[in-house]
Amino acid sequence: MGFNKLFLPEPHTLKQQLEELGETDFGKYWLRRLQKSDATIGSIESNDFIKPFVDFAYNNSKLIFVKNEMDTDIKK
Repeated sequence: MGFNKLFLPEPHTLKQQLEELGETDFGKYWLRRLQKSDATIGSIESNDFIKPFVDFAYNNSKLIFVKNEMDTDIKK
């Protein structure tokens, strides 16, 4: 079994990535990366930059899950 480390890029690289992907896809991308990692390595500034986008993506994914769970039209 391995130990998955995630190296966070510098803030200026993250800003560039945000411009290319857009806010929603940027948040989803980093949410997936953070969920798969056992440890993150990088600057606090990089982590602080990513956090609001990841939080938003996480909260939206939970809303979709709850909505799907409440849908009673699904045939089992």
